[in-house]
Amino acid sequence: MNNSLFGRPARPVRRCLAVCLLAGVLAPPGVGAGESVVIGSIGDFGVAAYGDARAAFESAVADALKRWDPAIVFTTGDNNYPGGLASTIDVNIGQYFHDYIHPYPGTYGDGASSNRFFPCLGNHDWVANGQPHIDYFTLPGNERYYSYRYGPVEIFIINSNADPDGSTSTSVQGRWLQTALAASTARWKLVSLHHPPYSADVNGAGTPGMRWPYAAWGASAVFAGHDHIYARIHTNNIVYFINGLGGESIGGFAGASAAAVRYNADYGAMRLEATDTNLIFHFITRGNVVVDTYVLGAPIWSPFILAPPLSQTTLAGRDVTFDVLATGSALRYQWLSNSVDIPNATNRDFTITNVQPYYEGDYAVVVSSGASSTRSATARLTVLHHPLITRQPAAQTVTSGAT
Repeated sequence: MNNSLFGRPARPVRRCLAVCLLAGVLAPPGVGAGESVVIGSIGDFGVAAYGDARAAFESAVADALKRWDPAIVFTTGDNNYPGGLASTIDVNIGQYFHDYIHPYPGTYGDGASSNRFFPCLGNHDWVANGQPHIDYFTLPGNERYYSYRYGPVEIFIINSNADPDGSTSTSVQGRWLQTALAASTARWKLVSLHHPPYSADVNGAGTPGMRWPYAAWGASAVFAGHDHIYARIHTNNIVYFINGLGGESIGGFAGASAAAVRYNADYGAMRLEATDTNLIFHFITRGNVVVDTYVLGAPIWSPFILAPPLSQTTLAGRDVTFDVLATGSALRYQWLSNSVDIPNATNRDFTITNVQPYYEGDYAVVVSSGASSTRSATARLTVLHHPLITRQPAAQTVTSGAT
C-alpha cells in the first residue's frame, strides 16, 4: 500500500438485491423502512459448565455468530447443559451472550439495553417446567412459548417438551400458535422448537407429534435442534432446518438421507438476512465455511456479504489484517481505502504491514461475481499516536525490606 492510491477515482458499485417496504407494516425501533435484518440462530450449545475443553467449542461458534452483528438471536434449545440448572445458566449462556440479554441478571457484563436473545426450551433445559430459564430471562408471554417481531420477521418460539399447556397441534399451545400466526402481519414467520419433526435420515423417526400444520397456518420455515447435525428438509410445503451444532457434540448419520442438505463435519450456527422481498438462510461453521445457502422470495443475483471487515485500533509499526466473508460464484475482491481502489489488494483478506499514521482511514471491499457487485460496510483503522498501556501497574502491600 502507498500514498499514490489516494488520488485515484472510486469505482462505481451496484447491488442487485432489491429491497422494498411492505405496505402497512411499521418497522419496530431500530429498523428502518426497507432495511435488511440479520438474525442469528444457535442450538445445542450451552456446554461451558463442562469445563474449558467443551467451552472452546461454544466460544468459537458464539464468536463466529457475533461477527455477523445480528440484530437478534434465537435458539433451538438445549441452552444450558447438563440439566438446565440455575447454577449453570449464566456460565453457559450469559458468558457468551450477555450483550444480547436484557435485563441481564448475571456477572459477565452489563447486558443489553433491550432484549435481543430469544431462547427455546430444550430437553436439557426442561427442569421444574423450565423455571430456571423463566427466572433468568425476561421474555414475552408465558416465557415457555411466545413470539417476537423484528422488522419483516416474526419468530414464534414453541415448547416441544411436556408443556403444561400441551404440545399437540390441538392443545392450548397449539391453538395459540395457529391464532398467532394468522394474526401476524410479518412478511416472514419463523417457528422454532427443540425436537425436530423430521429426521435427516430417511428412516429416522423424528418427532411425529410435532408435525403440526405449520405451512397451512402461515409459517415460512421451521427450525429445530436436538439432533447434533445441520440439515435442510423440504416436506409438507415448508422447509425444516435442524440446527444443533452449537457446541455440545456432533452426531452421526444412519443410512440414506431424507434431507436436501445434511452436514456434520464441524460446529456452526445459522445466519438469516431478511428484507420484505427475500429471506436468505446460511449455515456457517465456526471456521467461516458456508455449508448451505437457501433463499425464500426473490432470487439473489449479487454476491452476499456475510461478515464485513471489522474496525481496528493499532499502534504504529504493527501489522493489521482486514478480512471479509462472502458467498457467491467465482468471487472477485477489490479492497478500498477511503473509497479508492488499493492496487493489488484483490484477495479475501488484506494486510497492511508496518502500519504508519497516514494509513489511518476507512477501509471496505467490493465483492464481485460476474457483472454484479456488493460493497461491504466500512471498517475504520485507527492508528494510535501515543503509547498504549495494555496493563496498568498493580497496587501492592509488602513488608519493610522486601523486594
